[in-house]
Amino acid sequence: MAGRRSVRRLHSFLVLALALPSLSQTAKPDENKATVRVQVITEAEEVLANPRIVLLTEGKKVAVFRNSMASAIPYGDYLLRVEEPGFRVHVQKMSIRDPLVRLTVRIIVAMNPHTVPIP
Repeated sequence: MAGRRSVRRLHSFLVLALALPSLSQTAKPDENKATVRVQVITEAEEVLANPRIVLLTEGKKVAVFRNSMASAIPYGDYLLRVEEPGFRVHVQKMSIRDPLVRLTVRIIVAMNPHTVPIP
């Protein structure tokens, strides 16, 4: 009887020991990936509701933002491009090295309302 209890305890311990690492791995967020939130404001401090925001690397789109946010962006160096009709296209370099990046971008009214569309 005592032998069976020992075997059951050992079995329970082994099942738990094997299950815990897999549980902790599934709970981890994506390593080396970020969520990026960009607030776009005008010179008059007005927040723009839905500007077109794109992250580029080596000339290719990495992410198109929805509701000023993009997720699962790999850490790295990017070009951030913001477009809104009636404003100059805003382009800036940015490095992503943290799991949550928040950025405020100020855009300027265009003298010439014709802008180059995002490729």
